[in-house]
Amino acid sequence: MTGIPIQDPPAAELPVGTPASEPTCGADGTCSGHGTCDKGTCACDAPWHGFACDLMSCKVDEASGQECAGNGMCNSVDGSCECAAGFAGETCADRVCLVECGEHGKCDATGQCVCQQGWAGQNCKLP
Repeated sequence: MTGIPIQDPPAAELPVGTPASEPTCGADGTCSGHGTCDKGTCACDAPWHGFACDLMSCKVDEASGQECAGNGMCNSVDGSCECAAGFAGETCADRVCLVECGEHGKCDATGQCVCQQGWAGQNCKLP
């Protein structure tokens, strides 16, 4: 499966020592092994992207339609999401509590501790 063709950069951005008339398709001329090269243009295989098909895309969260659900940063080296505080999961779509809810509470879907009856406080440790 191929993605959107990515053009080589203008001659001013080519690697040092590369003639402007010579297509490169990445440093090794093979689109990093993740696509096909045609006249200096890489057509990247999914989930790869970038001028040399050397960047990996992260999974898109179905509900939000965004990489890492808009709650984290995509690590384009390995395609994993690095979630912001309060979020977890493969696409950072899962809310998690910022504090441990203790023995007397559970974290709800909004990232808040819900305390058992008779217990209170941000982390459900106050009788």
